[in-house]
Amino acid sequence: MEDPTHTFLAELHFLRDLAARVAQRYPLPGPLTVDLVRNTEDEDPPYRLTLMVGEGKDAFGSVNLTQPMLSRCRSDLDLQRELASRIMSAIELSLLVAPRADAVPGPAFRARDPRFSLTVPVQITVQGASEAPAPRRLEGLTANVSEGGVALDLPDRVEPWTPLSLRLEAEDGPVTLEVLVVWAAEPTAPGRPVRHGCIIVAMDPERRETWRRLLRRFGYQRPYTRRHPRYPLVAPVRCSVEAAPAALEGEAENVSEGGLLIRLPLALTVGALVRAALRLGGTVVERSSRVMWVLGATGDDGRRIYRHGLEFTGEPLSRDLVLQLYRQAQMEGGGREGIT
Repeated sequence: MEDPTHTFLAELHFLRDLAARVAQRYPLPGPLTVDLVRNTEDEDPPYRLTLMVGEGKDAFGSVNLTQPMLSRCRSDLDLQRELASRIMSAIELSLLVAPRADAVPGPAFRARDPRFSLTVPVQITVQGASEAPAPRRLEGLTANVSEGGVALDLPDRVEPWTPLSLRLEAEDGPVTLEVLVVWAAEPTAPGRPVRHGCIIVAMDPERRETWRRLLRRFGYQRPYTRRHPRYPLVAPVRCSVEAAPAALEGEAENVSEGGLLIRLPLALTVGALVRAALRLGGTVVERSSRVMWVLGATGDDGRRIYRHGLEFTGEPLSRDLVLQLYRQAQMEGGGREGIT
């Protein structure tokens, strides 16, 4: 049987960590201190999570907890989302009523976890209300990542406080994250991605090391900034790699003026220089490229495939040529719906 004291300390540690991850998105005038206080016997609910700025300061906000909530906080994802929302409400209320002060740059204004520039595809499930007929599904890209949060570029704006389930592919398997949107930019122009900031509220403990390896492996690379719309298509592609004895045959997923998204049977090294030749009907387009990111995945036939983001290093494709390839793919049945 688990020691009650050990259980209480584990719950306190989890709640402190959750509150700290929420608070890192706000301009607090100092580091956040979190304590779990037992209320007096005649008070209900019996526990109170107090939020303070700095050691020994008066609490500026609190979240009440029942005994069942305390017991389930480490395992119940719905409860974790609710607690994160309550903590956000307490912090935002304190910022609204607190006197204004000049912001002093310092540790309180830096993310708690180091952030890595990383752009990879991600599948998103928007968790709606329980009475909703079906969850909404989106595809987007990460902009930067850390152990505690993710910045996403999505095709549509998602309201803050919306819970999301994220799935992305790493070399040794998929990683699923439960996150909460804490801010969302306003759309700037039709068709342009919208930036969102999310905190990670839950992750399968067995996949946490996979997530950390993903950060360590790809986090050093410079951001891959998409400047052009991507047009989906399906077409054969051949990649010639410097010093490689033979070219690799694969398939393109989309094309833009600045690059390609392709699938290959082997993983190339991030930063490798390749010569990519796209064949569609009677048209052959060939460009020198650099591998910007690589992610492994399992294909529909069960075989391992590797998705590569390529950026053209020389002359970009003209917009007219990209549109020609896209229209030709649509006519030949090798296109997919939509432009991203």
